Amino acid sequence: MKPNLKNIVIIPFLLLSFFVVSQAGNTDFSFSSNIVDRFGNSDGISNNQGALMLLLPDGKIILAGSFSKYNGKNCSKIIRLNSDGSIDNSFNAGVTVSNSQRIQSLRLQSDGKILVGGDFTTYGGQSLSAIVRLHSDGSIDNSFQFSVPESNCHVKSIRLDASNNIYIGTFSGPLGFGTGKVYKLTSSGALDPNFEITYLPFTVSSSNWVNVIELQSDGKILVGGTYGLLKRLNTNGSLDLTFNTASLSYEVLSIVPLSNGKVVVGGLTLLRRLNADGTFDNTYAQSGTQFYGGDVRNMTLLSNGQILASGTSSLGNGLWKINSDGTIDTSIQLEESGIAYTTILSQFIQPDGKILLSGGFSTNKFRVSFGIERFNSNGKIDTTFNINNGLNQSGVVNDLDIFQNGDILIAGEFSSYNQIPQKSVSKLKANGQLDNSFNISVA
Repeated sequence: MKPNLKNIVIIPFLLLSFFVVSQAGNTDFSFSSNIVDRFGNSDGISNNQGALMLLLPDGKIILAGSFSKYNGKNCSKIIRLNSDGSIDNSFNAGVTVSNSQRIQSLRLQSDGKILVGGDFTTYGGQSLSAIVRLHSDGSIDNSFQFSVPESNCHVKSIRLDASNNIYIGTFSGPLGFGTGKVYKLTSSGALDPNFEITYLPFTVSSSNWVNVIELQSDGKILVGGTYGLLKRLNTNGSLDLTFNTASLSYEVLSIVPLSNGKVVVGGLTLLRRLNADGTFDNTYAQSGTQFYGGDVRNMTLLSNGQILASGTSSLGNGLWKINSDGTIDTSIQLEESGIAYTTILSQFIQPDGKILLSGGFSTNKFRVSFGIERFNSNGKIDTTFNINNGLNQSGVVNDLDIFQNGDILIAGEFSSYNQIPQKSVSKLKANGQLDNSFNISVA
């Protein structure tokens, strides 16, 4: 999801096996209620480009982004598919946002309603700025009372807490010179009157995008984004001045709050652990600012305190299991890829402990495959995953999710899978073969 940004999920760990704990309200082994925002300025499925993807508990699929057609049918930036890939005509989205605007984030609530964020100023003919909530049938939920008051606003981050309060991270102002904020809304979409709206400090002549919002167990809010943005807000929204964040020069893409109050931060050439007061924890082995020649885009916390991390590496690896002291657990390493650059945009740990990775990469010296690969828990290629060559050579899988039966949904920017024409969304069987019953026309 992105960059995906996926929520941190605790995975019980035993004998190198991983078991997924599903989120509340989600019946499959997926991270499907997470925000997906990895598609930039893509033109959408109608041009072999990507879309945002949200797999619903009933197996249906929400696609959104900036596309205007699906299977040759005109649609306006959001659509729901049946599990076989056909259009679900009961999803009454209508005309949503204008051609020049995009949907940039999705979030599924436990009641089945869908939060939609982006850079739009109208939605469905109504004046609604940057965020809207839909009923499960796609119609606008007019009980949702909030619209971002600033102009030129983007909503790329949406987070829910256990009480169904909604946190949104915004960027407003012209690109290249703007600022970020975090709003807290009640479940009705009204501004929480007890939550202070704080302008996040930003560097002059730069833009502070909010990439990720994470909640600590004490209710405080961690916010990460561009240009080293990492702040903590108190439960009332005010800036936590006790969190003296050491200078970060790189973009923050992922955050793991730990039970002892410390925080692990991943980003562009960045993997650091911070003390509870925000200072660098110099006892953590990864205490430098450069991390293995790469970027940490995804982190999954394991119940034994280790972290499974993945991202971009100029060393041709891109997957690491990190011990609680910051050292690298060498029991898991990707088999040599034979290439100089790897970009992993999404990671997923299956219930059987196998690891699905997707992104823009090719693997490995034993077989050449593009965009998606599955590994055993020790990092060795899973030879039962029959993807052959995978995507077209320049193809990218930006996000993946898994159905209850183990089938895999992928979305990104690709035009073929195993040399069979595709249009940016495909369904794979659990063994990696293309599911030809998934009805996406390429005409």
